[in-house]
Amino acid sequence: MNFTIREKITEQDMENFFRSCLETAKNTNDFHYTSLKERHFEKSEEEIFELFKEEIVESFDFDRPDCKIFMLDSEQGEFAGYIWMGIRDSEDVWDFEKPLWIYDISVQPEFRRGGLGVKLLERAETFAKELNLNIGLFVHAQNTGAINLYKKCGYQVKCVPISKYPETRNIPQSAFHVEAHEKISEIESEIQTFGVEKFKQLVEFTAESTEDRIVERYHEYWQKNFKNDGNHSIFVARDDSDKIAAFVWVGEASFNERIAMNYDFAVCTDLRQGELEKQLIKIAENWVKKKEFSRYYMLLHVKHDLSLETCQELGLEAPGYFMEKKLK
Repeated sequence: MNFTIREKITEQDMENFFRSCLETAKNTNDFHYTSLKERHFEKSEEEIFELFKEEIVESFDFDRPDCKIFMLDSEQGEFAGYIWMGIRDSEDVWDFEKPLWIYDISVQPEFRRGGLGVKLLERAETFAKELNLNIGLFVHAQNTGAINLYKKCGYQVKCVPISKYPETRNIPQSAFHVEAHEKISEIESEIQTFGVEKFKQLVEFTAESTEDRIVERYHEYWQKNFKNDGNHSIFVARDDSDKIAAFVWVGEASFNERIAMNYDFAVCTDLRQGELEKQLIKIAENWVKKKEFSRYYMLLHVKHDLSLETCQELGLEAPGYFMEKKLK
């Protein structure tokens, strides 16, 4: 069977798109869908659909030139799927440019396992190349079929959002002395000199930049986010010669005052994936618990000194993965 990929043009295209989006939200237990159901438990499924559609329209400008929805049609004219993309609205500190973002991709159940997902991805990548951008997406951890497809098409895991409910940890004895700082002025120059070398690796995963610009971005990140209000702390591990061996910066998340976030973490290369990493995360978690934050969160880059395996050993959970493909 032959299929055609084209831009959305009709009201029926958008109706098919929104209904398929809703099915994806249901199947992935999407937060926006579940919260909508909780707030409007008395509504019918059709009423929920209309509310879901309204929320998408209000939160996204479909008239932007970088926004595209490509529809997939069978040769009989049946709706077979779509891919929705636009330049990503949010930006992580290590990103010096925003990628074209695949917000959703879907193939109708009766048309799956025929390579159509790959064809939709190829069409999206063509558009990304026209914009001279890399391309990225988020995939839920339980969607192993999609993860394997993306990897097969050249997408790499870039970063992983992980979190847990904080608990009080026992801290074992260590060869390193750990000190706490709640004022950035106490340690700013020393800690940023140590951390910027690690930060370069995160930036260079996606794009090239000058060393001066990388250093400037790193310093801006600290100045913008570190608050001398008691709701941020830096835990520094030093060796016998008083040199920094590792540090973790944890504080109130900029997006939610009830959540504590790991803003930065760095450890000497020869000490990676050892007990020092676990010790610092446990110390940070104890601080989070003491401050009565409801959740301990970090966005873990694959080039971070802290490994996903170590975090999972400590009970942090990953709902999914941010993946990216270089096209430039």
